[in-house]
Amino acid sequence: MNKYKKYRLNNPEKVKETKRKNYEKYRERNKIKRKEYIDKNWPRSQFGLTKRNAEVNAKIRNIPFNLTTKDLHEIYDIQGGVCALSGLAFIRGDNTGPSIFTIGLDRIVPALGYVKGNVRFILHGLNALKSNGTDEDVFKIIRAVSERLKL
Repeated sequence: MNKYKKYRLNNPEKVKETKRKNYEKYRERNKIKRKEYIDKNWPRSQFGLTKRNAEVNAKIRNIPFNLTTKDLHEIYDIQGGVCALSGLAFIRGDNTGPSIFTIGLDRIVPALGYVKGNVRFILHGLNALKSNGTDEDVFKIIRAVSERLKL
C-alpha cells in the first residue's frame, strides 16, 4: 500500500475536508463559466436535476419511475419548448424561487407515476394548481375565475 492510500485510510475526515475545500475553490473559480452555461442552455441544463427530483418524488410517493434525461429532452423537443397546456413559453425564475412561468414536470395521470407517455412539461404555476387533479379540474378553475372577472 502506498503512502497516499494509507494516509487516506487513516485520515478520512481530513481527506473529506480537503475535498470539500477544493470543491469550493473550484466552484468559485468557475462560477461565471457555470452561470453562462446554465443561461445559454436553460432549461435543458436543468433536466438532470428535474429527473433526480422526480425520481425522489416517485420514491416518496411510492409510484413508478422510468424516465431518462434523454426522455426529458425528447418531450421538450416534441412540445416545441412551450407549456403543453397553455402554449406559453417558459421563463426562467430568479434566485428568489421559481416563477409561475418556469418549467415544471407534470404527471398527466398522477397515479401512473413518472413514466414515459405520462409526463409533460407545463408551467410551474399550472402544475401547482393541478396538484393531484386533472386537466379538467384546472380548466374548470380557469373558466370560473375568467367568468367571475368577466375576461
